[in-house]
Amino acid sequence: MATLIEKGSRCWIPDEKEGWLGVEVTNITNNNNKYQIELISEDGERTFNIETSSLDESNPDLPLPRNQVETVEDLTELSHLNEPSVLNAIRVRYTMFNIYTYSGIVLIAINPFQRNDELYSPHRIQRYASKKRGEEEPHLFAIAEDAYRFMINYKQNQSIVVSGESGSGKTVSAKFIMRYFASVDSDEHDHDMSETEKQMLATNPIMESFGNAKTTRNDNSSRFGKYMEILFDKDIVICGARIRIYLLERSRLVFQPKTERNYHIFYQMIEGLSEEKKSQLGLMGVENFFYLNQGGVPKIDNVDDAKEFKDTCDALSLVGINEDQQFQIFKVLAGLLYIGNIQITKISLNGLSRSKLLPDQKRLFPT
Repeated sequence: MATLIEKGSRCWIPDEKEGWLGVEVTNITNNNNKYQIELISEDGERTFNIETSSLDESNPDLPLPRNQVETVEDLTELSHLNEPSVLNAIRVRYTMFNIYTYSGIVLIAINPFQRNDELYSPHRIQRYASKKRGEEEPHLFAIAEDAYRFMINYKQNQSIVVSGESGSGKTVSAKFIMRYFASVDSDEHDHDMSETEKQMLATNPIMESFGNAKTTRNDNSSRFGKYMEILFDKDIVICGARIRIYLLERSRLVFQPKTERNYHIFYQMIEGLSEEKKSQLGLMGVENFFYLNQGGVPKIDNVDDAKEFKDTCDALSLVGINEDQQFQIFKVLAGLLYIGNIQITKISLNGLSRSKLLPDQKRLFPT
């Protein structure tokens, strides 16, 4: 009979509050082929008893074994690869300010929900350049470097899949992967970032403004999926990019749940446009537009919509959309807000059902 449970063993048991609780086996007794396993929590304040008919490791009623070494950079190095051991290894690294952990060829990222510019600085990019994975600590740049070098060495297309729940950090991860490709070999090729590379990076604030919104779980949640192709020339310099957008959440335009917002661009436009242009468009405060105030939180903490709007306009200019063209876009956006203030109700005339337009109390359209 193979067993992993004996006196002194460190184990995991389910816990309603913590999910999994670390315990130690203090005693095992056998009475009429029934094993009594006595356990104590790590803090010594709680004791547990488990009765089971077998100590064989295949017995699902036994506590799950815990690893002696838990601070690993790659989860495949764990002796016991069970759920609580994996979660604990990631948590231990997170408490040591390491948000990245490998699991074989996969990189697991824990969103810290705070900015850390040093973690993605140009110096950090050069630190991972031309390094094999494992030579440096786990990082998003190590994955990008792997794909980049494989493309160069084997002349084959490479793919990086960024997936996770809402709020996990997919948008930011994709942004920094693009930044890595655009700047990793800038010193080697002895050139500043090309116009094409700048335009590629400029797509980020544009897509975030028109496709991201505040949700209950994430202040900058992408409400769409995207597939991006980055194209390199024979000198391994970015020469173009293509983006395919899918699954755009169109319903968000007309409805937002409580504590959520519409797409960022509407709030940016109202906060960032000059008074003259807002007058031309007949724009007022957020509170005057039904499409913008359903969620009840038009402001996001630590986010300057006016500054974000300037970044969006600069990015639009960089990709070739001039100020006149931008203003035409803002006209369309303003028109959508006006439409949102139209209330349509049904009335009955002589048994026939008719629709009646009820204008909002405030002026909907500029004269």
